[in-house]
Amino acid sequence: MGTPVLDTSTGRYYDAVLSKAITPADALTQAATLNHRGLSGYLATISSAAENQTILNVINPLPFTSYLFGASDVLVDTKWAWQSGPEKGAALVYTNWHPTEPNNYFGGVREDY
Repeated sequence: MGTPVLDTSTGRYYDAVLSKAITPADALTQAATLNHRGLSGYLATISSAAENQTILNVINPLPFTSYLFGASDVLVDTKWAWQSGPEKGAALVYTNWHPTEPNNYFGGVREDY
């Protein structure tokens, strides 16, 4: 864990926590145990291109890996919603998917996160 980065457009702080072989459920739990300046942690929610860029600025210098964010379609397939944070339960409004994603495929395993 590094020094959290402030996104002045949202007032939120971002940090990347690197962990090998963590499940989405464990990531949600671990994020909730973190805090910074009295603010409780949660997996990132991304609601704008500016916020997306702030997050990219945090993760781009790090070794390439997969990152978990607070979105999932585990409850209803193809209906993506935020699982944590202030937007918890809300449908995704902003997305910046790769053109072939989400494709519900991860090595033969259903892709919900």
